[in-house]
Parts: sequence; structure tokens; C-alpha cells
Amino acid sequence: MQIYNSAGGLVEEALGSIRIVTAFGARIKIKRKFDVYLAEAQKFGLKKGPVIGIQWSVEFFTTYCAYAIAWYYGIKLLNNGHISNGGEVIT
Repeated sequence: MQIYNSAGGLVEEALGSIRIVTAFGARIKIKRKFDVYLAEAQKFGLKKGPVIGIQWSVEFFTTYCAYAIAWYYGIKLLNNGHISNGGEVIT
């Protein structure tokens, strides 16, 4: 977040003084600085990406397994006559 804050501050300054940036032809220099910030952020993203992917896959796998078990048990109860309608399975 600190890298994105620094990059955002750079952009805010550049847009706030766009006439000066344009007059002195500093667009390329500011772009290079911004690219450095983005390269740093990309390094962190490449490190965190696989970890976040594993975390989310475990989370969604667990959630969908719980749904599957709940539906299986609900349909089993419905077929055995322990509950009267499918609305109770959903509830």
C-alpha cells in the first residue's frame, strides 16, 4: 500500500501542476518514476499472488464442499420423509 500511496502522490502532483509538467517537458521523467513504483508493486504482487491463490482455493473448496454435504443430507431427509418439502432443504 505504501508503494501505491507514493505512486498516487506522484500522479496527483503531476496532474495538479500539468501546465508546468507540459511546459518543461517533464512527462517522460514523471512516467519513468511512476514505472519504477509499478515495478516495485509488481514484485510484491508476484510474491503474494500464489499465496492468495492457495488461500482462496482452500476457502472456496471448503465452502462448496459444505454446500454439497448440506444438499446431499437435505435431499436424503426429503426422500426419507423426515421433512415435508424442498423449501426446508433450502432453509
